[in-house]
Amino acid sequence: MSQSGRRIQALETTSRILEVLQEHGEMTLSKLTDQLNVTKGTIHTHLMTLNDCGLVQKQDNRYRLGAKLMTYGAHVKNRHLIYQAGKAPAKELALETGEICEIATEHAGRCVILHRFYGENTLNTQYQQESLEKFRQLHYGATGKSVLAHMEPERVDRVIERYGLPQRTENTITDREALLDELETIRERGYAFNDEEEVRGIRAVGAPVLNSDQELLGAICLAGPRGRVDDATFSEEFPTLVSEARSLIEINVETNDFDTFRP
Repeated sequence: MSQSGRRIQALETTSRILEVLQEHGEMTLSKLTDQLNVTKGTIHTHLMTLNDCGLVQKQDNRYRLGAKLMTYGAHVKNRHLIYQAGKAPAKELALETGEICEIATEHAGRCVILHRFYGENTLNTQYQQESLEKFRQLHYGATGKSVLAHMEPERVDRVIERYGLPQRTENTITDREALLDELETIRERGYAFNDEEEVRGIRAVGAPVLNSDQELLGAICLAGPRGRVDDATFSEEFPTLVSEARSLIEINVETNDFDTFRP
């Protein structure tokens, strides 16, 4: 077996426990055992160790993710280049438009939101909160499609093969060839549209963020409800604003014109 193929089963079990707790919230030992193909004793040993480390919290015989994980997440985000270079332009865009602006990156073929800025016209809904806690598919969001459009074709194929093209709304692209055509258009014009493809009633425009070597760092998007984002705003104003913000982020990346630990 190659070095890259070697696995530590105990760590895989720990990772799976954390994933299940993230998905279901609080769970008892019995419920966790039902979810995992591992003995009850093994899971209990893992839980006790994780509890001692602060990665899991036990209360009234139920387990949840521990607060220490928040410090790990904050550490990763604060040291992510696109977040540091992009948070000021993204915040300014949200304040200017009154809408939502997101900075995102990609991990293992899925979208990760690094931060979301809320303008004065927006509401912080349950879906928006939950989407910050989970990976998102790349094929239905403006940031995700911007990222996909700048992947190598072989990698795009692997992402589609691994995750499929599940439908979120009636507007979601679920056909492989249609998606590939859309990605080609995104590359040509420089930005992506999400016209109620992820959430009904929400329109968004996203653009990729690249470094000077044309390597993908992530993406930025601006989103708002159809009631405020009419066709002209969606097809003309939003693309211009997003493209300008993307350019500012790319300049920040090249000049290091940002403070790593600025709030």
